[in-house]
Amino acid sequence: MGLLFRTSLIVFLAWLAVRVFMINKTLHMTGYGIPVFNHNPGPCKLFHVNGSEDIDVLPNGLAIFSSGLYYSLNPAGVDPAMLEFKGILYSFDLNDPDAKPTPLSYENFDDSEFVPHGIDFYIDPTTEEISLFVVNHAAGNHSIEIFQFDQANMVLKHKQTVADETIHSPNDVVAVGPDSFYTANDRYFRNEILAFVEAFYPFKLANVVFYNGSQARSVADGFHGTNGIQIDPSGKYVFVVSAFGGEVVIFERSVENDLIARQRLNVGKAIDNVNVDEDGNLWLGVANFAYLDYSKNFSKPCPGSVLQIKLSKVVEDGKVPFKVDDIREVFSNDGKREFKCVSTALFHRGKLLIGNPFSNLMYCDVVAV
Repeated sequence: MGLLFRTSLIVFLAWLAVRVFMINKTLHMTGYGIPVFNHNPGPCKLFHVNGSEDIDVLPNGLAIFSSGLYYSLNPAGVDPAMLEFKGILYSFDLNDPDAKPTPLSYENFDDSEFVPHGIDFYIDPTTEEISLFVVNHAAGNHSIEIFQFDQANMVLKHKQTVADETIHSPNDVVAVGPDSFYTANDRYFRNEILAFVEAFYPFKLANVVFYNGSQARSVADGFHGTNGIQIDPSGKYVFVVSAFGGEVVIFERSVENDLIARQRLNVGKAIDNVNVDEDGNLWLGVANFAYLDYSKNFSKPCPGSVLQIKLSKVVEDGKVPFKVDDIREVFSNDGKREFKCVSTALFHRGKLLIGNPFSNLMYCDVVAV
């Protein structure tokens, strides 16, 4: 056996060992083969819709959620029911949780091919005008739709469509101005088979894009799948989910809106969306490997859970911006009944909304966390 052959074999076996380790790590993070036990933070109830993938809330307790998503990482395809979904934005009043979700109407916007995904409110501090930013995958294209929200009449008045070659696979959006935002591209490859390989190989090719009202540019990259993105109450820090990396990366915004990595919060689980409550704590929707089977067949079980990360600010000269006071699992479901998977969780003054990518919205009164 020649030296070149032996060297090549050793290199190949080393590469294979690393790949097996990384794939096993990804499978473990997505909950593959790990038992799931049910627990709620208090009494909960379901509302039947075709998904509640992302949720945001106004200070007065009026929540909006996106429904009717068409999305899959499964190369085998999707459940046929998904092909019939209609994209809808619903309102849900947390002050009246007995009322059903209500579809919003639109002005100057054709919703016939609307496929909403991530959403975010922006309230102008000067005019108090409310805008809603929505990731849209209409007709296989990708854009960010910006609406003015007429709360008195529950109408979304379309203001702008932002489409750019840098915004090629947006998953979530966080608004930082009336027409400016950060958005997370969750994959590099657009082909579903290559996207599957990207997720589980793994490749770290996902990125974050900033749009300043006229131009878009990448401001952070090297993510193993980016899903949720949010901003802290001060507007200084941006939280980006590295989905298959099992962590939330905390960035500081520069004056030019570049993102400077300051801290990583590793939770060891595959995360979908992140929300920030009024106290600055994080609420994470935790995904599961069973999502692949579930997206192909809605009758399959799909576990999910919700994590809360309690944060407090550290002194300005500290090495990191936040101290992690506690991480706990607030909700867990084995996905064998009506509620399956978790895509997002939003906490507002003792009440919790839990979203699902393709079916049902769950409301819970939080008795204890």
